[in-house]
Amino acid sequence: MFREQIERGMDLLDRRFPGWSMHINIDRLDMAVPSFPGFPLEPTDDICGCVLGQLGVIIPHGNFRKFRDSTNWGSYNYMLDVLFGENSCVIPTTNIAEYGFTVDLIRSSLDSAELWNILTREWKQALLRRRMP
Repeated sequence: MFREQIERGMDLLDRRFPGWSMHINIDRLDMAVPSFPGFPLEPTDDICGCVLGQLGVIIPHGNFRKFRDSTNWGSYNYMLDVLFGENSCVIPTTNIAEYGFTVDLIRSSLDSAELWNILTREWKQALLRRRMP
């Protein structure tokens, strides 16, 4: 369902951050969770997050503080800005969904939880395929 979008997102990350996929904790990956709680922290087995949320912990932070907000989506929003330019948090969800980093609830008849579960499962599959020898 999301294979094309995920491949586009992986290509974008490959161009910007070679080797990024080895830093993703696949077992704890949850695309519906945008940030590691209490960011900035080192990734541990106690916390999980989406691909961008996990990468936001290890990519140099620059001016991260401006991204801390009441939703604690800091590392996700930080990575959106790194990838798409400053103030990317205002980019329509549809555009970010084209890279498999979120779901477009408006364009689907599936419920939100189901879409997030499918997106997470497909990211895990794509990452596992990439790690196969």
